[in-house]
Amino acid sequence: MRRGELADSQIDTIVGVVTRLPARVTIKDREEAEASLVEHAKRYTAPGLAKVGRRIHDHLDPDGPAPSEHENEKPRRELSLHTGTDGRLNFSGSFDGETGTLFSEILSPLAKPRPAENGTPDQRSVSERNGDALAEALNLIADSGKPPVQGAERPHLTITINWDMLRDRLGVAYPHSGAPISPKGVRRLACDADIIPIVLGSDSVPLAGRRRRNERLITPALRKALITRDKGCARCGRPPRWTRGHHVQHWADGGHTCLDNCVLLCDRCHRLVHHGGWDVRIVNGIVEFLPPAYVDRERRPIRGINQLAA
Repeated sequence: MRRGELADSQIDTIVGVVTRLPARVTIKDREEAEASLVEHAKRYTAPGLAKVGRRIHDHLDPDGPAPSEHENEKPRRELSLHTGTDGRLNFSGSFDGETGTLFSEILSPLAKPRPAENGTPDQRSVSERNGDALAEALNLIADSGKPPVQGAERPHLTITINWDMLRDRLGVAYPHSGAPISPKGVRRLACDADIIPIVLGSDSVPLAGRRRRNERLITPALRKALITRDKGCARCGRPPRWTRGHHVQHWADGGHTCLDNCVLLCDRCHRLVHHGGWDVRIVNGIVEFLPPAYVDRERRPIRGINQLAA
């Protein structure tokens, strides 16, 4: 320092690294750590020294600071939620180390880049991939049947919509949270959801409500048959546990719940069929997808990815 060989920022970094070492680190180890940092300062600027310092901390204090008994007894976990006027949910928060690690481990495999069918790299940013991963994780949890109260069956959203509005795809629907959802979005959700018809009196007051399953919901037996045929998402091939049933001809339009009118789709492909201009059809037991005109002007059918050899 007296010779002017260390910048102030490098000195501050070295002092910070050494002073942050826990009390259980011996004086000898502290002196060796300081000497190592000074030697590295000949080649690294302050940011580089900070990285070296983290490695020294990992070596001398691999377990990190021990959590307090209070932290072990009641981990600090915070999550703030705010729904905007447009229905988007904004949130922020923090988790304890154990929960944070679990959160990251759950999202990691779901947030991997997914190239398009033609090999085009995934154009989503890291934050967008993480957002999509969290949405998929929530669907997996809801479909597992383990969450309490409403988690054992669909729907996971409670939405009220006029039948004519649902059939004609006009107007706006509102879940109990108050966020608006388009009728096309409701039709996508209703592909695999319970419907509770409500009879209204002359003053629009509900008189009765009864859950109606009939033959509209995909039964476990039918789902097994769909898995045997589609082997997962019929369009992209994602595993069966990430899929839900879709009616080729929507049940609101008179479509039947049968093998020849249903197909398994993951959430992403389900949205493409309902909102992205893609159509799906089943010809002699083979699932085919018709891309929108902006993808293929002739809209030539594409056979389901797991049926290419059929």
